[in-house]
Amino acid sequence: MLRAHEANLRLMAADRVLEHLGLRTRLFAAPGWLVSPGVRTALPANGFRLLADLHGITDLVRLTTVRARVLGIGEGFLAEPWWCRMVVMSAERIARRGGVVRIAVAARHLRKSGPLQAMLDAVDLAMLQGCTPMVYRWRADAAVLDAA
Repeated sequence: MLRAHEANLRLMAADRVLEHLGLRTRLFAAPGWLVSPGVRTALPANGFRLLADLHGITDLVRLTTVRARVLGIGEGFLAEPWWCRMVVMSAERIARRGGVVRIAVAARHLRKSGPLQAMLDAVDLAMLQGCTPMVYRWRADAAVLDAA
């Protein structure tokens, strides 16, 4: 767990590198989707406006959170057949109930037919229930927006 001071130093350094590369962003999604309290404290001070973590999407300017957990395969999540089925069924259930469906997959797992098909099925079923694919974004004129 990073304390606020160390998190601040790391965020400043990473932000400068990304800016130098032309990839600066105001969105923060931590590795493994887990964010320490220190990082959460340091993000607004470094100009970040949106935090995507394991359990939701937080607007750091308005201090509002949309609860929406990540359904994932690989990189901290399982990739077993039963887990892939759970991801598909959960995506469909969340979409049917009008929720925000967030899916994540480690790219190396897309070489395997099971995880690849699970991701495609999760997206298809969510869209059949009326979900619209979106990317994370922060808008000055709106509250936290859905993500896909």
